[in-house]
Amino acid sequence: MKKLSLVLVALVGCAADEPGVSWEEFKAAAAIEPVTGTFIYDGDETALDLEELRVRYDEYRASIAEDDSGYGTVEQGLIINVYKRKVDKWADPHAITYCVDAVSFGSRHAEIVALVADALAGWKAGGAGANFTYTYVDTSPCNNANNSVTFNVRQDSSQQYYAKAFFPYYPRSSREVVISTISYDPGNLGDWTLGGILKHELGHTLGFRHEHIRPENRNRNAATCSKEDRNWEALTPYDSNSVMHYPHNGCGGTNQGDLAITALDIQGAHVAYP
Repeated sequence: MKKLSLVLVALVGCAADEPGVSWEEFKAAAAIEPVTGTFIYDGDETALDLEELRVRYDEYRASIAEDDSGYGTVEQGLIINVYKRKVDKWADPHAITYCVDAVSFGSRHAEIVALVADALAGWKAGGAGANFTYTYVDTSPCNNANNSVTFNVRQDSSQQYYAKAFFPYYPRSSREVVISTISYDPGNLGDWTLGGILKHELGHTLGFRHEHIRPENRNRNAATCSKEDRNWEALTPYDSNSVMHYPHNGCGGTNQGDLAITALDIQGAHVAYP
């Protein structure tokens, strides 16, 4: 998938004597979101400008230089983002609101409202459900300047990704779930559906990282799979079938067919939001 924003590019390897990729390779592999001009790297992660992209690259370089005693090690075992040495999750998980832009989605608006709600319900499945509540608000304008909601969902026509999302620590201007029109064509998606993709993307909005970057994943091809930092903590044992795991491009995932939330994904959601 490549970071489920599924950027259709892959980071390439560095020189044989230096682990990871160079800054020039990292920058060249990033896509530019056509509406806001933000950089999208590793499939669906966002940097507001070139300066921030460089910061993300430096964090990546620093993290791969660390030994296994720091973040990104097997401690508990879904994985959640860490930002400034704190677990990146919602401080008030019952106050999360969002809107779906009626203007950009047009005749698909009701369909997208239902798909987003279904994806969020999937994360709350399994008994009592995790301790968070996302509330749909019908408000206008539904864009990243609307501070009456926590985030917005909009459409664009990028050819670079199917969808992209954000982590909880992002500023309001970057808290958007963006769906590209190319995701409406089943011929582009293979075994996936837009509903499955949204389950992955909305996992990011809860703070969850890509499962395939874990050190337990012995089947990941470092030359073709995503390059990411170790700023995360484990919530569950490694799950190669997780909705947050890329199954292709050498990432070692075992999930077949559409992207689906697993029992371990639900367990991780309960750990993060007990």
